[in-house]
Amino acid sequence: MLTRLLRIIEVVARYMAPLLLLALLRLITFDRAAKSSSSGMPRAVRCMLEDLGGVFIKYGQLLAMRPDVVSREYIAELSLLLDAVPPFSGDEAALIVEQEFGVPLNNALRSFQRRQIAAASFAQVHEAVLPSGERVVIKILRPGLQQIVRADIALVMVIARLIDFLGLMKRVKLTPLAQDFEDWTEEELDLRVEATYAQRLRDVSANDPHSRIPRIYWNYTTRRVMTMEYMEGFWVSEALNLIDTEGLEGARQILISRDIDLDEVASNIIDNQLRQVFEHRLFHADPHAGNLVIMDANIIGYVDFGITGELDSEFRSTQLMLYDALQRRDSGQYMRAIYRIMKPPPDNVDLDAFEREIKRNAAAWQNSLHNPTATLQERSSSWLFARNLKVTREYGLEVSQVALRYYRALSVVELIVLRLNPKFDFVTALATYLRQLQLRELAREVRLDERFTELLASRRLIYDSVTELRRMLFVRGWNEGIARRHVSRWQVALAGLLKLGALLAVAGCVVVPVAAIWHSPTALFLWQFGVGRTVLGLLAVAMLFAWCAQRLYISSTCYGAVLVRAKS
Repeated sequence: MLTRLLRIIEVVARYMAPLLLLALLRLITFDRAAKSSSSGMPRAVRCMLEDLGGVFIKYGQLLAMRPDVVSREYIAELSLLLDAVPPFSGDEAALIVEQEFGVPLNNALRSFQRRQIAAASFAQVHEAVLPSGERVVIKILRPGLQQIVRADIALVMVIARLIDFLGLMKRVKLTPLAQDFEDWTEEELDLRVEATYAQRLRDVSANDPHSRIPRIYWNYTTRRVMTMEYMEGFWVSEALNLIDTEGLEGARQILISRDIDLDEVASNIIDNQLRQVFEHRLFHADPHAGNLVIMDANIIGYVDFGITGELDSEFRSTQLMLYDALQRRDSGQYMRAIYRIMKPPPDNVDLDAFEREIKRNAAAWQNSLHNPTATLQERSSSWLFARNLKVTREYGLEVSQVALRYYRALSVVELIVLRLNPKFDFVTALATYLRQLQLRELAREVRLDERFTELLASRRLIYDSVTELRRMLFVRGWNEGIARRHVSRWQVALAGLLKLGALLAVAGCVVVPVAAIWHSPTALFLWQFGVGRTVLGLLAVAMLFAWCAQRLYISSTCYGAVLVRAKS
């Protein structure tokens, strides 16, 4: 560790000493012209981190994702960090693969290219062919990486605590950032973590029309080795280099011959990012041009899942609320959305002044959308996010880590898209997507309602069918029971007589009094003196007796039939 510490001191002194001397000279001589020397500080920091390599490159990349910590000038420079280091030998790579697979290389793979495709500070990538004939790439961690990384992280923690103790970064504290970096780096030392994120993103985006996530071969993936599908196509970084050398129109003509439409590519990149964020809530958080490949039909393929972001439903709804407020110029709703993505502010913060700055940024950005002379960066939403995060940093406020990853990823994607298609209107594309999202969610709810209605109808149908089946079984059982009971003819005749007696009783109770009253004076006389009442009473008693006898006989026959059915 002492050797590494001396190396760090030597590199820092080489890059920082000239700039510090110029800054000191400016203070002594009050030379305002020398102020331009400070503009070289971001570039010097980037070169210094590249020279230190390893963990320090990763730390610089992490700082590039923290606009709440460093300024836009540093972010622009740190985003250019080249994680390119001399590769380790192909023989060492083959040995690591053999050790991880536990079998000789020739038995594990049909072929293995010892010349690497790409090399970085933590790992390098080789092409291979599985025994099944599938073409794959194998990502392999550098030998001895774990010990080197942990030693460098310990030095980073010491430096961060020293800077915080001296107060060199004023309100910004580097120690929590260094702790977050340590957690992130620990995940990168286990390739199974990255493979899990890739698999999850592949599963949730399986039905996306413009996205392709490589397949993970879990039988060939361990802590130090990750095997995934080979993504064949034209890399977005190559397209951007072609634009830089040939111009936009020249690059368009060249790429059209390869069936690549830059406008469609730009639209697909934005659509994929929005789907990952708002529908899947799991997104690729490092979508720079080197991690995007243009495949057949302008489908976008993704690689390198070391940095991903995962959103909860509350953050998703907050972003929808924020974009809706920007479109409707609703400053009140806009500020409510801003506060929801921030950590609770300290008591000594002037929130009124903070709100005025945030609203001023939003108004300036909205006006730039209608200004034909505005630059691409001024019209991009990343400009608004960067300005807001700068204000947040100046007032000592903090934004959640998930929000920072989301804004950084969206900013990177948007800047790539604007280089591919300078006329791309992100606000219109976002509004169109959100409308389509609302329609899809509404259609999903309608389908759920229809399925619920169908379920209720099916439940009623099943209930009616069971009831009818029970009735049919009971009637069948009743009939079979009667048949097995062998009811005799005299029983049938007795039942008929009882029913006839009941009918006659009813007729007597109704017909006789009416006929006596309306047609016969003698019957009326007798009725008046009680004879008619006596006859009516007797008829009523006879009717009641006949009805009770019939019910009792039928009930006893039914009970007997059921018993016969049960015993049989």
